[in-house]
Amino acid sequence: MIPVSSTEKTILIAPLNWGLGHASRSIPLIQQLLKAKKKVLIASDGDALKLLKKEVADSSVVFYELPAYNINYNSSNMSWNMIKQFSKIQKAIKAEHNQLKKILSNTSVDLIISDNRYGIYKSDVKSILLTHQLNAPKANVFQKLVFRNQINKWALPFNEIWIPDYENQKLSGKISEYNGSKTVRFIGPLSRFNKIDCADEAQKILVLLSGPEPRRSDLENQLATILKNEKVIFVRGTSTTNVPAPLENFEVYDLADSDKIKELLLQAKLVITRAGYSSIMDFARLELEVIMIPTPGQQEQEYLAEWLQDHPAMTFVSESNLEDRLPEVLLNYTSP
Repeated sequence: MIPVSSTEKTILIAPLNWGLGHASRSIPLIQQLLKAKKKVLIASDGDALKLLKKEVADSSVVFYELPAYNINYNSSNMSWNMIKQFSKIQKAIKAEHNQLKKILSNTSVDLIISDNRYGIYKSDVKSILLTHQLNAPKANVFQKLVFRNQINKWALPFNEIWIPDYENQKLSGKISEYNGSKTVRFIGPLSRFNKIDCADEAQKILVLLSGPEPRRSDLENQLATILKNEKVIFVRGTSTTNVPAPLENFEVYDLADSDKIKELLLQAKLVITRAGYSSIMDFARLELEVIMIPTPGQQEQEYLAEWLQDHPAMTFVSESNLEDRLPEVLLNYTSP
C-alpha cells in the first residue's frame, strides 16, 4: 500500500502527458486510493487525460486539464532535444503551477502526487514527486552533472520523492540513484495489470505503441511493413483516429483501456512495445514474452535495454536493426 495517512483524505494526482506511461502507472495508485475511500482529483492533459477518463469510472473523481508541454522531437538525440527546449519546459512548469493555483483556489487537498510534473506542488500542502528519473547513467560527465543538478533544483519544492521500484533488485538500475537531500521512498513497481495465462492456441502478435511523435508513427509504419504477413493487433496509443494505409489490413485500436488490453493480451502469443519504464513494470508483472524496442536517442530506454538484457521474458531489439533482427526473433516464437 502506498504511504498515505488516514488524515490525507483528498488527494490530487497529476501525471505527465509524455506517451501514456505516466498515466498508466498512475492507475494502480488511483485504484488504491479509491479503495481506501479517498477523494481523488486527477489533473493532466492530452492522451494521458483521455486514457485516465476511460480507465477511472468512479463518478466521485474530478478531472482537471493542465497546460501541455508540447515538446518537439526534431533530433534523434533526446538530451539535445531537452537542452534546445529547456526554456519551453520551464514555461510549461510555470504554466501548470499557475493552473494548479486556480484549481486549488476552489477546492482544498491534503496531498499532491505529481508524476514528473515539476510545477504541481503547493508550499502549504504535502507534495510528492513520483519519479524514477533521478540520474542519467548513459550521459557524459557534463550532461550527467547538469541533469542531476536540474532534477535536484526542480525537486526542491516537494516534500518527498517516491520511486516506483524495488529498493533492491531494481528494474530501473542506476536511473533511480539519487544524491539530493529529499526523503526518498521506494514504493515498488506500479502496474495496472496482474499475471495472466494466455491461451495455448494464441496466434496473434500484439503491438502496443505510445510515446512522442514523430517516433511513434515512424515505428508504427516500420512494424506494419515488417509484419505485413502476420496476424497483428495494433494498439496505436494515440487519439489521432486517421488510420494510415499500412494498417488497413490489421486489427487496429487507437486507445485501449486496461480491460481491453487484458482481453487482447489473452489472444497474443507475443507482444511488441517500446522499452519505456512503465511498460517494463507492466511486463515484469505480467510475466509475458515481450519484444521491446528502445526509442532511438532516448538514453533512458537504451540504458534499460542494457540493464535488463538478461531478463528471461524481455528481448530488446534496436530500431535501426529492426528489419533484419525482428524476423529472426519472431522465428523463436513460431517454430515448434
